[in-house]
Amino acid sequence: MNKKSLRLPGFSFFSALAFGVLVIVLGGPAAQALTLSPPAIEFSVVPGNQAEFVVKLYNEGTEKQQLFAEATTFTASADEGIPAYDFTAPKEDIATWLKFDTAPIVLEPQGRKEVIVTVNVPADAPPGGHYGVVAFSTTPASGANKPQVSIAQGVGTLLLVRIEGDVKESAMVTAFGITAGRSNRLPLTFTTAYKNTGNIHLKPTGTVTITDMFKRSAVTLTVNQTKASTLPQSTRNYSVLWEKSTAQTTAGNAWAAFWQEYRNERSNFAFGKYMATLALTAGQSNGVVTSATTTFWVFPWHVVLVWAVVLVLILLLLILLVKRYNHWVIAKAQSGNNQNPPAGTA
Repeated sequence: MNKKSLRLPGFSFFSALAFGVLVIVLGGPAAQALTLSPPAIEFSVVPGNQAEFVVKLYNEGTEKQQLFAEATTFTASADEGIPAYDFTAPKEDIATWLKFDTAPIVLEPQGRKEVIVTVNVPADAPPGGHYGVVAFSTTPASGANKPQVSIAQGVGTLLLVRIEGDVKESAMVTAFGITAGRSNRLPLTFTTAYKNTGNIHLKPTGTVTITDMFKRSAVTLTVNQTKASTLPQSTRNYSVLWEKSTAQTTAGNAWAAFWQEYRNERSNFAFGKYMATLALTAGQSNGVVTSATTTFWVFPWHVVLVWAVVLVLILLLLILLVKRYNHWVIAKAQSGNNQNPPAGTA
């Protein structure tokens, strides 16, 4: 079996962000003072080969810690595709490929430790994505109490392993539209439901381009700036915000609320019919292309109402001024006629 040594390439940070979580926490409060590097690692392996990487632990606390290594697989949960872990489930898939020292790890205050993890990929490993986590708990996996796991800050390295072979990259957009916002102003949130129909995780990136009723580009928004991943055979939502400024609220009466909303509409002004066009690419060669469009209206009725009232008042004032001017002209003409009587009169 060939051996491949992995030394934490530069994508580890973005791999961590790929699932909307950097690390996991196990055990009690003592684990909160423990950090590790990398929070995630992504690599490719040919079936029958071996890979190796190093997890670095650091005890930031003032008390000695005793830790136990634990590994399991993870899948996409129903909550926005965020990883779901179950350390009590039987070991399977990549969790059975991982080899590391299971002896207790003792970390003195401010102490450091490197843990070598070996990935032995079977020759018959199915191609595509395989996902696991190597975590460190204050409770041994073989103890009476299995580690309690929650997504938060803590200690765990996510593994995103690509097994070479018949890797299928495919996806589709199952929904695209406005999921939050008001019809009278910005901000508006556009959400894309991205379904991965292949057997490897994908990191869709691209834009939402918004054009107005005159087909002029109003704004271009970047989708998935953190390069979050969608696991195979799962759906993940990606959202982008169209906003010009932060909307303010007021706790006053209806009159105060009206004028606050008027100010919000002016600072986040949009008017008329718009079209939002989604364009995403994903995959190793950006070969997975998806797109969608949606139309929507924005009608800032507070602004329209105020300016309509102002316009009506201006028109009434103009009419009044014109009438007064006409009366003045007529009166002046009549006064001139009275001061100049016709010739020949005595």
